[in-house]
Amino acid sequence: MVCLGGTLMEVAIAQGQFDALRKWFTDLRLHYVEVSNGITDLTQAEKGHYIRELSKDFTVLSEVGKKDPRVVFSPREWVEMIEQDLSAGAWKVITEARESGTIGIYNPDWSVREDLVAEITARIPSDRLLFEAPRKSQQVWLIKHFGPNVNLGNIPAHEVVALETLRLGLRGDTAELSLGPLAAMPKKERR
Repeated sequence: MVCLGGTLMEVAIAQGQFDALRKWFTDLRLHYVEVSNGITDLTQAEKGHYIRELSKDFTVLSEVGKKDPRVVFSPREWVEMIEQDLSAGAWKVITEARESGTIGIYNPDWSVREDLVAEITARIPSDRLLFEAPRKSQQVWLIKHFGPNVNLGNIPAHEVVALETLRLGLRGDTAELSLGPLAAMPKKERR
C-alpha cells in the first residue's frame, strides 16, 4: 500500500488545497494517508480535525514530532499528542525521526531516547505506533525491545533486505531471535 507522506498534506493545507488533495487521493485510489504538523504551525486541534475528516474515507497515519531539532517535546507532551491523534481516528501514529535519525525519539548521536520511548509505550501499545528508524542501530534496539514485528518506517529502500534479516534473527545483532538461549550458551554445552 502506498502513502504519500505528511509533508504533502501540510503543504496542501497551508495553500488551501486540502479538498483538491483529498480528491486526488481518492482518484489515485489510495487507502492510506498521513497527517502531520512537523513543518507547519498546524495546531493539534486542527490536526485532529483533518484526521477525523480523512478517516471517513482513508486509513490515517498521523505523525508526532517536529522536523526542527530545536523543538523538543516532553515525554508527557508526546503521549498526549499521540493519544489525541488516536482518539481522532488515526490508525497508527508515527514517531518522528527524519531521514537523519537525529531528532524526535533519537538523540543527535543517533541513540534512542530510551526514557521517552519507555514513557510513550507505557501508555500507548507499541502496535499502535510506527517508529521511524533509518539507522541499523535504531532498528536493532527497537526489534530487541518490541520484537521482530515492530512497526518501522523511514527505512532506506536499499536497506529493506538487511532489515528483514535483522527481523528474522539472521544477523549477529539479533541472532538470539532465531537461536534463543542457544546463542548465549558456550559451544561445549550445546551438545
